[in-house]
Amino acid sequence: MLKRLAVFFIIVFSMATFTVTASAYQLSSTNYVYLDDDGTVTRHATNANTVDRFLKYINAQLDERDKVYPPIETKLETGMMITVERCKAVTIVLDDVPRKVFSVKKTVGELLEENRDILCSEFVIENFEEKDMVTDAMVIHLTSSEVINYTKTEKISYQTTYIDDNTLYAGIELVEIPGVDGQTEVVYKDVYVNDVLIATEEVSRVAVSQPVNAVVRRGTQDTVDGIKFKKAIQMVVTGYTPWDEGCTGVTASGKTADFGMIAADTRVLPFGTRIYVPGYGIGVVEDRGGAIKGNRLDLCYMSLSEAYKWGVRDMVVYILE
Repeated sequence: MLKRLAVFFIIVFSMATFTVTASAYQLSSTNYVYLDDDGTVTRHATNANTVDRFLKYINAQLDERDKVYPPIETKLETGMMITVERCKAVTIVLDDVPRKVFSVKKTVGELLEENRDILCSEFVIENFEEKDMVTDAMVIHLTSSEVINYTKTEKISYQTTYIDDNTLYAGIELVEIPGVDGQTEVVYKDVYVNDVLIATEEVSRVAVSQPVNAVVRRGTQDTVDGIKFKKAIQMVVTGYTPWDEGCTGVTASGKTADFGMIAADTRVLPFGTRIYVPGYGIGVVEDRGGAIKGNRLDLCYMSLSEAYKWGVRDMVVYILE
């Protein structure tokens, strides 16, 4: 009797041990994988050990043109993403001539690029955008177009760096390094449909030469002969008298012409502008003349000899506060 009981307990213990071992084995062989079926993602628990067996296990209906990643013989691992790209039937109608194609491409642009060989021409998409998603039984209408490529040279503007220089008068600038514009060649594409220009696109842009940036020294010294000024200007300066030909003795501002009155282009220096002219002194813009344009001044003298003595001078004058 005791012997039979001992055998019975040995059998029961062995069966329990086998059950626990089998359960542990089954648990350890379960993989949790993700399936991306043409954009729809689901999570699965499976005991299949390859991609092929997993797809058969879930009864995935695949067409021979569908694409599976990774390859179906790949061993399954927990966390793996299995991607199925479904092949779609699409009709491409070019100039009213239909062509049926099959593709796993996702966008219209990718699909058309894939089928460039059978289209054999440039075209315009009539009813979709290149970014639109491809759907089964889609019909894409195209119209033949003519494409003309051409190249234009465009300027790359240089930049200017200014350096303050207290050895130069304020308003005076000295170019230390001249600036040189760069150049870029741009290829454009004109698209014509039935001889009508419908679009211009930039194809490429290549820099032919880089710009050389300019360096300019800018004067900061604001005192000359003990007189403070706000700006120095290079000008052509002449002398005149109130009795020169064309003069009436009265300035354009309505005042009687006198020493210290200056004729200027009032678009550059308006009436009332005070100017220090070395060798002449401080004068005020009160007049203008037909020959006084741009950076020119005419200084009023009360005698012809003084005006002749001054003559014509190319010099720096100083605009006062």
